[in-house]
Order: sequence, then structure tokens, then C-alpha cells
Amino acid sequence: MNLDEPDGQAQWGGGGVRAGMNAKFVTRPGYDVEARLTGVDLTKLPIAASVASRLGGVASGTLHLKTGGVGREELLQKLSGTGDVHVANLEFRGWDVNASVADGEAHEGVSRWSTGDGDFSIGDRSVALEDVRLDGGAQFTLINGTVSFGRDADLSVETS
Repeated sequence: MNLDEPDGQAQWGGGGVRAGMNAKFVTRPGYDVEARLTGVDLTKLPIAASVASRLGGVASGTLHLKTGGVGREELLQKLSGTGDVHVANLEFRGWDVNASVADGEAHEGVSRWSTGDGDFSIGDRSVALEDVRLDGGAQFTLINGTVSFGRDADLSVETS
């Protein structure tokens, strides 16, 4: 048995999602999803409230995910994908990223970027950020590294 939805549409996070999905329900089920997200309000993402309350801005981008198997653990273990993200009016409250990078010590505050772009990949139960570039007007911030599904982060942050 197969499920094939070539052009699904939905409202999500205050924005829109257009997605195609193919699912094969055989001995070992498999799933393949391609989605384009537009105008998603970052404060409405289904993430921990402590993180969501620190975010502001709007995101758009693409996402291609594949996985297979039965049960949450197997599906997460086999999850892989790629995508790109574009953000506008990004705000992160609680940490002044540029001041922290400038002197090597954590600074409380607010970080703001008018725009940003980058690529990411998903695999090995983590998300790898690849050259995510945030434009703060007077400074650019470049982020590379990984964030695990368990929320462990190994990130490199540079400013210029």
C-alpha cells in the first residue's frame, strides 16, 4: 500500500506549507517528504516554551526528509534530510551573540539580525548547520556546527 500526496497545502506557525509526501507501507515502511515553508512565525514553532519565548522573526525555506521503519526510535534513527532556511527580523533574547564573540565571555542581552540564510542537513540524530549567515547591519554572524536531537550543541560562531 502507498500514500502519495504530490501537492498538499497547510497553514502552520502563522505561515504556509506546501508539501509532497510519499509513504510506502510495506514490510519496512518508508517515508519521503519535500516541503516549502513560507512566512513561519518562529514564536509559534512546536519547540520547548523556554526556547520559543526567546525567539522572534519569520522563516521560510525548503526541507527534504527521508526515514523508514516502525516506531519513534527507529524513525528518528533513520531520519535524514537537507534544507535551506531564510529568516527575516530574527531576534534571540537572553544572549548578545556579537558581544560574546567579541570578548570571549557570555553577555546577556538581545541579538538581532535583519536577514539570514543558510543550509542544513539532518542525520545521526542531529541537525548540521552549514554556513548560516545572519546580517545584523553593522555585523555579519556566521554559524556552523551541529545541534543534536537531545539539544547538545557544538557550534562555531564568527562575527565580522
